[in-house]
Amino acid sequence: MFTSRSWLIFCGVRFSELIAVKVSHLNLPDRTLLVASGKGSKSRMLYPPPECLNALSEWTAYRAKMGCRHDWLFAYDANRRVGKIAVREMLEDIKAIAGLASHDNIKPHSIRHAFATRLMENGADIRSIQAALGHADATTTLIYLHAAEQPAKAMAELASLTAKPPIQPAAQHLAAEFSRSSERASKREAYRRRRTRGTACL
Repeated sequence: MFTSRSWLIFCGVRFSELIAVKVSHLNLPDRTLLVASGKGSKSRMLYPPPECLNALSEWTAYRAKMGCRHDWLFAYDANRRVGKIAVREMLEDIKAIAGLASHDNIKPHSIRHAFATRLMENGADIRSIQAALGHADATTTLIYLHAAEQPAKAMAELASLTAKPPIQPAAQHLAAEFSRSSERASKREAYRRRRTRGTACL
């Protein structure tokens, strides 16, 4: 089931989104994948790389030969879709083959984290990563990427009295986004504390 692994590796989908995809959600001519049942009942469009699309093209051809009697894209057999247990077992098999069976930190969700980090390292901006992951708030994306220390380090360089090379645009954007997101988070926390105090007084 390389195709389902492709969804995890190249698209960063959630576990529940992976097993819920249907044949109609895949548009090979347009090179798109629709996540129709995202968190909070929100949908989003994904644009996977050629490796993923090639695997999906091969899979759909093989799936047609199976004579599937359902419209789930990832079929276990002609009557059943792939479920969570099957995906977990597949991942454990891959870990064993790679000599990583004892690495309990490698889970389907950690592959989603790796997808997001790879986008950031390759130059994607925070808003694009947020959209790809289906996050409602950029603050969640920043926490998800464990990226807080990166803009902090970038700003530390700017505080030096010694002349430094100009900060790179990507780091500059990340620093600004982190600053705005932190401010929003502080305001929400202050609001929550005021409501808590008000409730306590009652």
